[in-house]
Amino acid sequence: MLSGVMHFSGARQAALALAVALAGGLSRPAAGAEIVAAEAGELELRVGASSTLRLRPETPPVHRGIPALTEQTVDDHRLVEVRLPVRGSGRAEMWIADVGVKPLRLLWNGFSGPRDSDGEVSVVVQLTSDGLVEYQTAASINRCDGQPARLFPRAWDFASGRFRPVLSPLPSPAARTLIARRDDPAAPSVHPAGGFQWVAASTTATEGRDARGLTAPVALNDGNPTTTWAEGLGGDGRGEFLTARSAAGPLLVTGVRIVPGDASSAAAFRARNRLRRFQLALGPTADQKFDVELPTDPAIGAGAAWSRPFWVALPQPVPSSCVTIVLTEVYRGSEAAPPKTFGTTAIADIDVFTDLDQPGGVDRLVAAIADGNDCAGRVPLLVGLGEPALAPTVRALPAASGGARSCLLDALIRLAPAPNTEPVVNALLAALRDATPAEEAAIQRALLAAQPPPIAALEKYLTGPSGSDSSGADSRARAARVLGSFDSAAAAATLLAAAGRGSDELREAVVQALSVSPALTPEALWTTLALNRSGSLGEQTLDLLRVVPLYWRHHPEAAASALPALRNVLGPERPFEVRGRVVMAIGSLRSPDGAAALAELRASDRDATVRFLATRELAGDPGPVATTALRAALADGDPRVRETAAAALGLRGDRAANGALIAGAKQEPWPAVRRAELEALGHLCTPDGNDLMIRAVARDEADGRRVSLLGLARCRDPRTAALLLSTLNRADETAATRALAATLLGDHGDVQLAPALAVALRHLVAESEADLALETPTVAALRALSRLGGADAVTAAASLAEDRGHSFQPAAIEALGVLCDPRTGAATLHRLATSDNARLAALAEAAEKRCAAR
Repeated sequence: MLSGVMHFSGARQAALALAVALAGGLSRPAAGAEIVAAEAGELELRVGASSTLRLRPETPPVHRGIPALTEQTVDDHRLVEVRLPVRGSGRAEMWIADVGVKPLRLLWNGFSGPRDSDGEVSVVVQLTSDGLVEYQTAASINRCDGQPARLFPRAWDFASGRFRPVLSPLPSPAARTLIARRDDPAAPSVHPAGGFQWVAASTTATEGRDARGLTAPVALNDGNPTTTWAEGLGGDGRGEFLTARSAAGPLLVTGVRIVPGDASSAAAFRARNRLRRFQLALGPTADQKFDVELPTDPAIGAGAAWSRPFWVALPQPVPSSCVTIVLTEVYRGSEAAPPKTFGTTAIADIDVFTDLDQPGGVDRLVAAIADGNDCAGRVPLLVGLGEPALAPTVRALPAASGGARSCLLDALIRLAPAPNTEPVVNALLAALRDATPAEEAAIQRALLAAQPPPIAALEKYLTGPSGSDSSGADSRARAARVLGSFDSAAAAATLLAAAGRGSDELREAVVQALSVSPALTPEALWTTLALNRSGSLGEQTLDLLRVVPLYWRHHPEAAASALPALRNVLGPERPFEVRGRVVMAIGSLRSPDGAAALAELRASDRDATVRFLATRELAGDPGPVATTALRAALADGDPRVRETAAAALGLRGDRAANGALIAGAKQEPWPAVRRAELEALGHLCTPDGNDLMIRAVARDEADGRRVSLLGLARCRDPRTAALLLSTLNRADETAATRALAATLLGDHGDVQLAPALAVALRHLVAESEADLALETPTVAALRALSRLGGADAVTAAASLAEDRGHSFQPAAIEALGVLCDPRTGAATLHRLATSDNARLAALAEAAEKRCAAR
C-alpha cells in the first residue's frame, strides 16, 4: 500500500514508463493494490487476485504522466486515490475508489488543478486521513495570516455518495483578545486616510460557489452603511474571511471601525446575523493577530443605536499593508429562527485606521513621501486628505529631489488642479528650476488652469532681476515654454520683449515659444520687427526673423501679410545676417509672390552671398516662378549660385533648361559648377545632353567623368555599356572611376556583357598585383559579374575562391553565394567549407546556407 504520491524527474519518468510498459504494469504498491494498463488506452485498478475496477481516462495518451496511488482509511472505509498527471498543465485526472468492498466501488472521478489557461483559479481534490475534501483556490483571494485560502470547501459524504459543503476551519485562538466598543470617545469620526481597500472575500452573496465569480467586497469601502457585504454559502459565515490592502505599502495600523451587520435598515439589521467574534490578522506572526469580541448583541439598543459603529483599538500600532478579518462567531438574526438554522451574516462597513489619522499624520505622510520610499503608492493617500495636505506639500517640495520630488509635485498638482493661491503658484514656478520634461509638462498644464493666469510671475521668472541669468538658463527656458502655451496677449508681449536676450538656449526657447503662441498676432510680430529697423536691437530682430517661418507653419493665415513686413525689414543698409534671415523667411512662404521677391534679389542684389541664399530658397520652391528664376540664375556671376541653380533644375527635370545647362557646361571654368551641370543633364536625359556626357567621360576631370557615367547609366543610353567597359579597362583611369564603371555594369543587367566583364576581371586581377589600389575595382567587377550570372561568372568566381595567391577569396565566396551554381559553384563551396581555414570555411558555410534557402 502506498502512503504517498510518487514524483519523478522527466528523465526518470520516461525511463520508468518504458520499464513498466515492458513489464505490463504501471505501478505496483506493496499492499496488493496496483494500477495496470488495459486495452484501448484504459487503466485497471487491481486489489488482490480477483478484485478489479476499469478506469477510462479522458486524457489522451500522449499527455499522460505516470499514475500514482495513495491509500487512506477514512471512517472505516479503505480508499485508494489514483492520480494521473496531465503533462504540461498542472492538472491531474483522479479516481477515488472504495477498495474495502467487493466489488470495488468508484466513488468519484474528475480533474484536480487549474480551471483556466492562466491558472488563476483551481479546483483541488485531496484524500487525507481526515477524509476526502474538495476546495477551490484563486490567485487574487488570499489572507494576511499566511494561511491558505481554501474556498467553498466540501467533504465527501458516504451516506449520500457525494460532496457536501462544510464550514471553513476556524483559525487558532490569538494570544490576545480585544473588546470592540460602541460610542467609544476615542473612536475616530472621520474617513480613514490610510487608503486600505477591501479587495478580497472568500464568499459573496452573488457569486454562488465558483471562485471565478468572486469580486472585491466594494460595499465595505464606500463609507455608506446602507450598502453591505454578505456571505453566500447558506451557513452563518463562520470561517469565511475578508482581506484589505494598502497600495501605499506598510502603515502603522492603530484600529478598526466596524458596522457589524446589515445596516440598510433596522429590520435588516435584526434579521441578519451580526458579528460576535472575529480574528483580526495583520500578518502571520502571533503579535500581528488579535481576537476581537463584541460583548453585546449589536442589535440591542434604543433608537438608532444599531447603526452606530464599533471601535477596535489596537494595544499598539502594528506596521502592515494587509488586514484580514476571519469570522469566528455570530449573533443570530431573526432569519435564523426555527425551522431555519443558520441565517446570513452581513457587514456594512469596515474602516482601517492608521497613524495618519492621528495628530500630525499629514506631516508624517508628507515626510514619508519626501523620503522617496514607495512614494508613488502614498500620493493617493495624501491627495485624499484634501485641503489640509496642501500647505505641508508646498513646504516640503523645495527640499525634495529625484523620485520624491516628482511624487510631491504630482500630489500638489492633484491637490490644486487649478492653482489660485500665491504659495501654490510660486511652488510650481520654483519646481520649474530642475524639472524633468514630464514634470515641466505637468507644471505647464497646472499653470494653464491657474486663476488668474500667473503671467507676471512667469515674466519675473523669465527675465530675472535686471534681465540677468540669476534663475538659470534652463529654468528660464522652461518658463518661456510655459508662457508660449498661454492664450494671453500679455504672455505674447512678454516673449516678444525677451527675444534676442540671454543665452543661446534661452533665445531658442523664446523663439519656439513665440512660434506656437496662440496669442501672438501677425500685427504684433510685424510691428516689433518694424520698430527694430534702426538695427539697435539686432539680436531681437534676428530671433524674430527666426520666428517668422515657424510661426506661419502654425498660423498659415499670417502668410498673406508676411511678405510686405519682411520687405520692410529688408534693405541694403541692414546687417548681412539680418538680410540673410529675411531671405530664408521669404523662402519659407513658398508662394508666387515670395518667389518673385527672391528672383528680384537674385537678379539685382550686389551681395553674392545674398544672391546665393535667394537661389537656395528658390531651389526649395517647386512653383513655376521659382523654376523660371533658377534658369536665369544659370548665368549669375557667382559660381555657388550657378551650381545651386543647376542642381535644382536637374532634380526637378526641367528640360527647358537643357540648352542653358549644355552651354554652361561647355564653357564653365569652375569644376564644381560643371559637375553640377553634368549631373543635371544626367537627370534630363536629352540626346544632346547625353552626347555632352559622352565627351565628358573622355575629356573631363575625374569627378566630371564619374558624374557623366552615372547620368548615362540613369538615362539608359545605348552607348553606355561599351563606354563602361572601356572605362573599366582603361589603365590610366582612377581606381574609384573604374570601380564605379564595374558597379554600373552590374546594374545594367545585360547577361551578354558577362564574357567581356570576365576578361576585364582577369586583367584587373593581374594589374592589382602591382597596384593595391586596384583591389577595389577588382572586387566591384567580381560582384558585378555575379549579378549578371552565367558560366563565365561561375568560372571566374570559383577560380578566385580557391586562389590563395590573391586576397579575393572572401569576395569570390560571396559571389558564389549569389550565383548558387549547383555544380562547379556548389562543389567549390563544399571544399572550402571543410577546409582548414576557419574564416573561409565560415564564409563558405554561410554561402551554402543562403543558396539552400533560395
